[in-house]
Amino acid sequence: MRGRKVYDLLTADETPQEPTRKGRNQHLVDLRNECMVARFYYFSVFSKKCYEDILNRLSEEFFLTQQTIVNVLQDNADAVGKHRKEATTLYHLRAKWPHLKWW
Repeated sequence: MRGRKVYDLLTADETPQEPTRKGRNQHLVDLRNECMVARFYYFSVFSKKCYEDILNRLSEEFFLTQQTIVNVLQDNADAVGKHRKEATTLYHLRAKWPHLKWW
């Protein structure tokens, strides 16, 4: 019928759609950072490795540059402090991250 397109345009339900978010899933990034902090705590407390060795190991495990790892650790310094304050045990680390090797 004549004029149908104009009518449809005027009466169309134009609810704004939420734009699709591109990039990294923040929840997954937070989980990765939590795991990285736990590994840093493990290597520094239980393995007694030096700082450079820990950064090298974390770089290999998480496929990130050492500078990115340092930035993540600085941003999560309170989480590292929480592990130290609570004296997180190897048992707790194994229970939280069972897929990792905790010698």
